[in-house]
Amino acid sequence: MDINQFESYIDTKRFGIKTAKINNIEILTLDTLNLLKKNDFKFIISRVPSQNIELINFLEDHGFRIKDIQLTYKFDLPNQEIKTNYLNQEIKVREGNSMDIEQLTNIAIDCFWDYGHYFADSKLNKLDCMEVYKDWTINALLNKNVNDKFFVAEFENRLLGYLFLNLKRFENKQYSFGGLGAVSSESRGKNVFSSLVIKSLEWAKTEGHLWQEHNVLINNYPVNKVFSKLGFSNYKSETTLHVWL
Repeated sequence: MDINQFESYIDTKRFGIKTAKINNIEILTLDTLNLLKKNDFKFIISRVPSQNIELINFLEDHGFRIKDIQLTYKFDLPNQEIKTNYLNQEIKVREGNSMDIEQLTNIAIDCFWDYGHYFADSKLNKLDCMEVYKDWTINALLNKNVNDKFFVAEFENRLLGYLFLNLKRFENKQYSFGGLGAVSSESRGKNVFSSLVIKSLEWAKTEGHLWQEHNVLINNYPVNKVFSKLGFSNYKSETTLHVWL
């Protein structure tokens, strides 16, 4: 096995430590962990099905610690009605562009400080963790290899939030998968995120997608509530773990 195929080069560069990401449960074995250590990997990130308690316990026994739990929500586009009554009619949802970079960066900083599995690891520098969300957002805006559709919510030339999505394939048909979404703190409670999701569903339905799905941290209660009220169903859960070798 070429163990270097699992290196997350962006994380290695960002945190200054050789980092691996392994989500394949078939190779999360003691032999793999020993091989990573032998090849100077210092930090491993794994995301596994939450129902696989045996694997999670095995990983915990070898030093892994749980850093987040995510729910995946799914909307069946051919068979469900999009609930447009939750649209905020005062805001405009449009495609993002390079002129939005400064505002999008500010929203990312506002929304994602202390959020997610990177921030949950006390051994990582918090400023470096913040760069994850800033870089992810701007790369998704500018690079079609990172994401396929980028929506922003705007009111009077001011951005209130954003949501971007990737396209994936299932049995030769497409579905859309949410990458990252955020709403500025002063704009919450105004159906901004609901409007972004609704517009993304309308786009996906027009494109003939089979379904749309999004991951949400289990303790992000407002966003879990949005997906529930819009008719999404939770159908799986994944747990993210870290280990330092």
